[in-house]
Amino acid sequence: MLRAKCADEYVMRLSQRPLRLIEQLLLGLPGAHQVFDRIQNIGIIRAEHAPVFFVLMGMQGSLASFLDPGTITLALAFTIVAIIGKIVAGLPAGRGFDRLSIGLGMTPRGEVGLIFAGIGKGIGVVDDSVFSALVVMVMLTTLVTPPALKWSLQRKP
Repeated sequence: MLRAKCADEYVMRLSQRPLRLIEQLLLGLPGAHQVFDRIQNIGIIRAEHAPVFFVLMGMQGSLASFLDPGTITLALAFTIVAIIGKIVAGLPAGRGFDRLSIGLGMTPRGEVGLIFAGIGKGIGVVDDSVFSALVVMVMLTTLVTPPALKWSLQRKP
């Protein structure tokens, strides 16, 4: 029991410095593998609770702001800029690659965008309409990407 408690405290300290775990694994220090196993278990928990995260993030916005025409316009603008930005980001891939498919493959915005939007809302720099527009943008880029990527990959024999 004491060993598990020490390992939990160790995981908390390592979460502040992730490279330290890699260093300890490479050096073969005692206890590093137990910590690594606990971190892998956290990944399993994350996979089970990810849908809850997305629901909770969506609930932070007000339903009225989701239906506001200004919010819808802002969400469409965010979505267009997000898609164009990722397509442009795929251009440096080089001439031998399908740059459009690379850009489209990078298009989905997910957890990270929602986390930053939630933090911004929490500290008051993002209002309800902007937050709702960001949530809609995340949903749209996630839903639009698979068919767009399928089209892009099928356009060349």
